[in-house]
Amino acid sequence: MANRKKIIIAVIGVVILLLIIAGLWWWLVIKQKGASPAASLANTSVDFRQQIPVSSAITNTNAVEPLVKEVALEATIKSVARTFAERFGSYSNQANFSNLQDLRSLMTAKMSRWADSYIADQKVNTPENAAYYGLTTLALSVNITAFDESSGRAEARVSTQRQEAKESTLNPRTFYQDLLLKLVKTAEGWKVDEAAWQ
Repeated sequence: MANRKKIIIAVIGVVILLLIIAGLWWWLVIKQKGASPAASLANTSVDFRQQIPVSSAITNTNAVEPLVKEVALEATIKSVARTFAERFGSYSNQANFSNLQDLRSLMTAKMSRWADSYIADQKVNTPENAAYYGLTTLALSVNITAFDESSGRAEARVSTQRQEAKESTLNPRTFYQDLLLKLVKTAEGWKVDEAAWQ
C-alpha cells in the first residue's frame, strides 16, 4: 500500500513538472513574440508569405518536446530508484523478508532470482530465535550515472541514510550508504536488474 502511494505521488510530481515545463515553454515562445497571439496577429502584415513567427513557434515546439520527454523519463527512473532503495534497504528479521517480496513488481527476472537465492540463504544461516535486528532506509538523493535509451538501460546511485537497530528499536545507529542500481526498460516499465550497496 505504501508503494502504491509513493508511485501515485511520483506520477503527480511528473505531471506537475510537465505543467511547469509547458508553462515555461508558453512564456518563452508566446511572450517573447509579443504580448499575446492576438497582438502578434494584429501586427502581422497582410502578406501571407511572411510566416516567420508561426514557423519559429513550430521549430521551438519541436525543440521542447525531446526536452519534456527526457525530463519525464529522468523523473520516472529516479522515482523507481528511490522507491526501490528505500524498500530494499529497510529490513527486519521479524518481517519474513517482506521488503523483498513487496519489490517483486520492480524487479527483473534476474533480480527476482537473486532475491529468491538471498532469502533461501538467509533462512538457512539465521537462527530462529535470533535477537531483533532491523534497518530503516531513507533515500536522500538519486543521481542517474548512465543512461542509454536505445538499449533501454540506466544506472543510478541512490544516497541513503540508514538506521540500524539491534535487540531494540531504541537508540539506533545512523549511517550513510550508497546503493548502485542497474535498471532495464521492460514492457511494464523500468525495473531493477542489479543492486549493490557501496
